[in-house]
Amino acid sequence: RAPELAAREQGVRQQELVEVPRARHTISLYANISSIRWDFGTSNVKGFLASGGGSGIKAFEMDPAQQSGFEMTNHLWQLMGTS
Repeated sequence: RAPELAAREQGVRQQELVEVPRARHTISLYANISSIRWDFGTSNVKGFLASGGGSGIKAFEMDPAQQSGFEMTNHLWQLMGTS
């Protein structure tokens, strides 16, 4: 039983070495494409959108208890569309 667990643990560690950098790269790519900078210091969905077109910065803050994920997503799309 112990050798099986050790082999399984090593497999998980190997997978982690591949998957964690891949996930970080994907998140970084999405952040750069969307120009969204997140503020992780709050329980709200908060951050700002930096415009690539020079129209400035748009801050946002949404309370997940007051809005659905669908509504928050649509709000972010609207902000991206006007930036």
